[in-house]
Amino acid sequence: MSVFSQTQHHPIAAREAASGYHDLLQLAQHRVARLGTGDLNERDVDACLLTTTLMGRYETAIYRSNTRDPRALFQYLPAWSHHDGAMAILKCWNDRLDRKNVTAVIKSCRRGLIRSYLLRNLALPGWMLDGSRFGEEGSDLEIDNIIVRTTNLRHALSGLQDKAFPDLIHVTNLHKEVQLLDKALQEWASRIPSVCSFQEHALAEPGCYPKQHLYSPKVFEFSELGDASVWAYYFSAGILIYSTHLKILKHVNNYPYYDMAYGDLEVQCVQQLNRLAESLASTIPFCLKRLKGTASDASHSLTLDRHQKVEPYLASLVIWPLSIASNMGEGIYPHLYKWFRAELSSLGRLVGDGALQCADTNDCASRNECQPRTHDE
Repeated sequence: MSVFSQTQHHPIAAREAASGYHDLLQLAQHRVARLGTGDLNERDVDACLLTTTLMGRYETAIYRSNTRDPRALFQYLPAWSHHDGAMAILKCWNDRLDRKNVTAVIKSCRRGLIRSYLLRNLALPGWMLDGSRFGEEGSDLEIDNIIVRTTNLRHALSGLQDKAFPDLIHVTNLHKEVQLLDKALQEWASRIPSVCSFQEHALAEPGCYPKQHLYSPKVFEFSELGDASVWAYYFSAGILIYSTHLKILKHVNNYPYYDMAYGDLEVQCVQQLNRLAESLASTIPFCLKRLKGTASDASHSLTLDRHQKVEPYLASLVIWPLSIASNMGEGIYPHLYKWFRAELSSLGRLVGDGALQCADTNDCASRNECQPRTHDE
């Protein structure tokens, strides 16, 4: 109901959602407290995890921010308290139940919490690191391990920000780890089946660029939406790793006698980071079904579909990759970085997510001016 109120600008639905949220909050507090004392079963755990997740979704739907620093947006969301509650519930399941029976809710919740910790620059606890204990397997387990290690690496790196000359051995170890992560990601990508590959095309689209949902005439065409989703995830994971690598190199370069090869490596890192960012941008139009015609047609051309509206379910394919590029893509060229934030904000409006809408701080400011608060004002 909260999402409906945001997307349809329906104040009555907003009031109903707020009332339901507060009733649910009291019930959830009672149910979660029981988990730590009575008998525990998967059904109770799933119910509590779903409840806390939905309450967090409510908080992000109604969220509005006054910050002008776009990178600080996701550090102080009210929804994080619900994510911390979900973490406590998951820890209870981990400690007290037979972990052989991993439900879809538990698996999905852990994935969401990893993203939450990554956005907040927090270190994941040891009991969460092994994805196989939470139902991950095969290639999903491989990429899960890469993201988990990158999350903790970024947290370790954040501890160096206030030090002009941090311990060189420690920085060097961080550098070795990010290189290993890059190698692991490339090996993972090399095993993506060839049938999932894409073709690059240039649109004959007049006018200036970038446009909404179209950064440049260069677009990627895939056989299926699922294939596009996999590649968007890969591009965003690469952005995450290379932006982390770049931050580490900046620390190395602060030393007066660092190896000059690191300077060249920094330039290469920026170039590769932006190649990945541009590839992600080229994937967005297909993911949102903004293209019509196929390259296999006799005309061998693709054009921009100006009439078909973007369906909300399509946004889910790219919101997380765009979140990475918009908030952890240090080193992305400013014009591309601005486009990513505008896209994320636009999709936030589409799915009724106030926090995502604030990715574009100008958009968030106008939203604050024209919409009333509906959370117990």
